[in-house]
Amino acid sequence: MPNALTPTPQRTEGKSMRHVQLILIASLLHSLPVAGQVLPSANGLLIIETNSLEAVVMIGDDALGLASEGPFLVPVGPTQLTLVEAISDAWSPRRSTADVTIRPGETTTLRLDLPVRHRIDSLPPGAEVVLRNGGQDEVLGIAPVIVDRHEPMDGTLVARRTGFRPAELAPGDSSFNHYTFVLQPLEAGTALDGATSWVPPTQPKRWIDYAAAGVALAATSLAIYFKFEADGVDDRYRNPDSLERGNPLLKQEAERLDLYSLGALGVMQAGITVLAVRFILR
Repeated sequence: MPNALTPTPQRTEGKSMRHVQLILIASLLHSLPVAGQVLPSANGLLIIETNSLEAVVMIGDDALGLASEGPFLVPVGPTQLTLVEAISDAWSPRRSTADVTIRPGETTTLRLDLPVRHRIDSLPPGAEVVLRNGGQDEVLGIAPVIVDRHEPMDGTLVARRTGFRPAELAPGDSSFNHYTFVLQPLEAGTALDGATSWVPPTQPKRWIDYAAAGVALAATSLAIYFKFEADGVDDRYRNPDSLERGNPLLKQEAERLDLYSLGALGVMQAGITVLAVRFILR
């Protein structure tokens, strides 16, 4: 059974026949007699060799087809070709352009590759990304960033952000490369190099966090307790089968317990607010 990546003899023969047919058409156009004269051919053949056979070959705004569908019948003379990445949902498809001269009745072979794309993200975002090669740092941008190169990158990719440890990785050499740097925060007291003036924060007062959390949990428990007690007293006051139905003292007791429950909820919210503010300012 033939490999899916290896053209079968039938496909190879069919492509060869198509190539021969296009050459014959170009030859006929080259020597078409009109009123006793020989008209020059208006077309030639073009073959695109590329690293992306699924890219679209274009002349101006006209698409000739996928690179894998060549050879193409192209008007003679100088022209500019564009190779565009065939991804419908890409907001910035890769593209390459080249100038070529098509000669009548001849087949022109052009090598035209899409650029090597590097998409670089960082967690958290906003890290500066540099390419370090031979002791030199080339700033590529602030993550998330997309970098297109005609050749694979040489060196080491480095992501750095104030307050976080730098991260490094080796760039890939595929047609499309995607990296995500996960930056680890610096611990308090960690020495920084002289290239930055960032000073690590002092050790936070953890007891405040523990106290606020404890108050919030205790207040939550009290709020639930008083609410259940209030509901029980209210049932005794309203239940037709209760011997104490309609007793005004029960109504007052239920209202008092509801107030206690609301007060405990307020304390709980205050504890949570303290925790949230300290987390934001940390």
